[in-house]
Amino acid sequence: MNFDIKVAVADSVKEKYRFDIEKDIREALQVVPLQHLTKLSKIIVQYEPPQHNANAMGSYFGNREGAREPYILLCAKNLMSCFPHHLPIVSKLAYILYLRDTLYHEIGHHHQRLTHGVKKERWEENAKAYSRHMQRLKYKQSFVGKIIFGMADFFRSKAAT
Repeated sequence: MNFDIKVAVADSVKEKYRFDIEKDIREALQVVPLQHLTKLSKIIVQYEPPQHNANAMGSYFGNREGAREPYILLCAKNLMSCFPHHLPIVSKLAYILYLRDTLYHEIGHHHQRLTHGVKKERWEENAKAYSRHMQRLKYKQSFVGKIIFGMADFFRSKAAT
């Protein structure tokens, strides 16, 4: 990927969690087409959620929300509260899944505003579909992903016949 988007991780997040969040975000961005990131100025990771949504794992701020330059805000507190920290292997996998799902979801909001006018009542549905699509692309590149999606495609084709 030639696009170098700014990723800012708050020091409080770096100190609290053992994951390299910036590296994991950049890795997740590898499957996102460059044109979907156009005009996105940065991705910020902070500990606390935005004031307008205390349960948010992420938020997209575009021109409609008053941002001069569109950006994505990820909330570490809410992202990290979703999985068991006492099980290291499970927590790493869950963290990666939640991080990617949230990041792709917010990029979906950005992409839909850049490319087409989705009705407000369909924003969330469209962003979820975008996230599922990007995750499918990302996981198809891994050995485990190829097995999982290969099996899903096989059973889907059997059900269709």
